[in-house]
Amino acid sequence: MRPLLLPLLLAPAILFGTPAFGQQALETDSDYLQQRAASLNERIDTAVKERQVSKPEAAKLHLAVGRVQTLAGHLQTRNGTISRPDADAMNQKLTDVERILTHQP
Repeated sequence: MRPLLLPLLLAPAILFGTPAFGQQALETDSDYLQQRAASLNERIDTAVKERQVSKPEAAKLHLAVGRVQTLAGHLQTRNGTISRPDADAMNQKLTDVERILTHQP
């Protein structure tokens, strides 16, 4: 009986302490921006392969996305967080890149 007691006591801590399958832990603004930028870089590469975007235009888009990634990483490292106005501005830059990719005004 005693060997079963310890696992029974630890089970709730193990089960409830970690995110369940399909759930994601809360992410920081930097994580969100980095993930979105990486996704946009992949979409830019795909658009070039499908000839939807020219290579010079893709280079400009990659540069804009890279600047957001660099700034997000820098602010996260320096300050430990990204302020809401900075996060909003970087998110807007990524939205502008996305609009160019989808040919929206």
